[in-house]
Amino acid sequence: MEYNNNLFFDEASEFYNSMINSESLINKRVKLFTELTIKNGIVADLGCGSGIDSVALSRCGNIVDAFDPSTKMIELAKTSAAGSKGNIDFHNFSIEDIPEQFNDKYSFVCSLGNTIANIDSNNLILAFQKAKEILQSNGQALFHILNYDLILSKKQRIVNITSSDAIQFIRFYDFLDNHVIFNILKISQNNLNEYKLISTRLFPHTFETIFAVLSKINFSELRFYGGFNFEEFDVTKSKDLLISVTK
Repeated sequence: MEYNNNLFFDEASEFYNSMINSESLINKRVKLFTELTIKNGIVADLGCGSGIDSVALSRCGNIVDAFDPSTKMIELAKTSAAGSKGNIDFHNFSIEDIPEQFNDKYSFVCSLGNTIANIDSNNLILAFQKAKEILQSNGQALFHILNYDLILSKKQRIVNITSSDAIQFIRFYDFLDNHVIFNILKISQNNLNEYKLISTRLFPHTFETIFAVLSKINFSELRFYGGFNFEEFDVTKSKDLLISVTK
């Protein structure tokens, strides 16, 4: 079966913000960026999705360039940003395809929300290299991916089940020969025959793979954490892998 990642996110854009409780996430990200003193700079959000991190960065006083390959997600992000009165420009590029005109521009770059898992193995080093190229000297970057070592070892299919406005969202995995298919099932609670299922292929990059790729790029600092509280990363227990780098 063929999976089109951009089509998946184009379709998900129709209900994405209601599924994830966007305002709550924005507030969490504002708290994160405030604690990291990411403020009043020129920054980039790579794989911006519906604009959660872009809006949060803007609320911290930053000038933001937001990048995403999904045209519909870019449209949703623009809508999300419209009420924030922030300084955000949106660009329809995948990370590895960001043009050279953005090189050496940013004091901070982030790619959160498991964006890295949407990048195939062949383009992974290109994406991290591009992130380095667009950073200023001594600029910092923060990347997030789920801990796929743990996910692949447990093979727990249900990710979560949430509800919003009489709509239930079931997110779940299919595990196929070391590949992961991520599914979202959207069901009307008033009519169970009214549903929509969308699926995409994720690339379950392990800690070993990510460490090897980042080691080739020669960032001046490279640190790994087990989540957004910056606790120690444990490959057998941590739900998340948070990566902090300095150019």
